[in-house]
Amino acid sequence: PVVGSMAPLLVLLPLGLVPLRVPTLQSGQPTPTGHADPLFSRLSSPVPTPLARRSCALQLLLGVGGEVKRPKTFGDAKDAFQKAYGRPVNPLSQGFVNEMLSSETLAISSPSFKYNRIFAFGFESLCETFLAAMAEEERLRLQGAIGKGLGLDAKKVSSDAKAIKMMAATAATEEALLASDDFSALSSTSFKYSYAFGAGLIALMPLVGVEAGEDAIKRWAGALNMRSERLVKDWRFYEESTEKLGEVRQMMVEMQAAAKRKEASKLKEEAERAAAEATAAEEAETEAEAAGSNEA
Repeated sequence: PVVGSMAPLLVLLPLGLVPLRVPTLQSGQPTPTGHADPLFSRLSSPVPTPLARRSCALQLLLGVGGEVKRPKTFGDAKDAFQKAYGRPVNPLSQGFVNEMLSSETLAISSPSFKYNRIFAFGFESLCETFLAAMAEEERLRLQGAIGKGLGLDAKKVSSDAKAIKMMAATAATEEALLASDDFSALSSTSFKYSYAFGAGLIALMPLVGVEAGEDAIKRWAGALNMRSERLVKDWRFYEESTEKLGEVRQMMVEMQAAAKRKEASKLKEEAERAAAEATAAEEAETEAEAAGSNEA
């Protein structure tokens, strides 16, 4: 079941589970029998039980290591972002960055927020969609800075996103994907819903031949034991946002084309003026030479 609500806008961020700690002896530390031999220490370490193995597997699925340091406030997130990015953000991307940092800081501050591969895929998908106008190198730089602001390990997020995308492609069917460990691990625990997580679900749907819509969202929400209303709302918001983004990009293209036409027209006028001046100069020179010949 999902705990809490999600903030209205793009992206969320992860909060991993606390790693399972199994007491082990340090190298050279005396053992209960008085031995200080490192090999003896390793051999005397407890053997993981099936329950411990299952717990470790669950933690891996829920993203242990997916976060570096969680920001407690929007100010913390913004400072970490600025430190990582180190330059002004272009106006077209500023709104997305602000929304990511503000709304997702609220999400990750919840104790019930859990990082997972679905979130990672959603985070990557959102950045690829709303920062698509940027050159890839600059987009990755900005995306990495957003991740730093939210306390994410960029390499792990990227790796997890690729892994679950490949897993979904291998699963091939909706039924197989919903029965996968990624979904099963979440359906059996409470977790904080976020926009990026919802975006991850929506982005996974076409990979198994599912068209995003209210019916599909209800099925997937049911598989996760979560309410579907917020996911439906976020899906609609995402669709509206991408449509508006497309309109903005089209307007930018038209403005750039108009600017280029204006510049081309200006260059043409300057060329024609220069040609006319050159012609006038040649005619004046010819007339001067003719006048000199007549005098001679």
